[in-house]
Amino acid sequence: MNKPKHFGQNYLKNFIRKNLISGRFITKEDLQYVGHAGIYPRPTRKEDWEFVYFLRRDAWGKGYATEIARRIIQYGFEDLRLPEVFATVDDDHFASIRVLEKSGMKFERFETDDDSRFSVYSVEKINRNKR
Repeated sequence: MNKPKHFGQNYLKNFIRKNLISGRFITKEDLQYVGHAGIYPRPTRKEDWEFVYFLRRDAWGKGYATEIARRIIQYGFEDLRLPEVFATVDDDHFASIRVLEKSGMKFERFETDDDSRFSVYSVEKINRNKR
């Protein structure tokens, strides 16, 4: 994987709380906070780990989400030694779906919770290394 385009080498300031590993992202050019992300066991399938990310609205559309997603996936494979990384997304969040696809993730299935239906995406470490 290439070095981060927008973020310095210490891209994830880790802390662990109840199996949640999360961090904040800042630009290396001007040290501006753009968002944060985390990876944790899925609530309904503890053996599967999923990631989430949140960006400031003014950071949308600049490639940060894709870069953060790729970094979190890399962290899951290299540091947590996960064989597969998951993400869930609401079916109508087309920009987020595109971020997951650009990060190498593939649609797996639909699931539902108390509120609605959502999509589950995943990427396996072996498939990631073939890129």
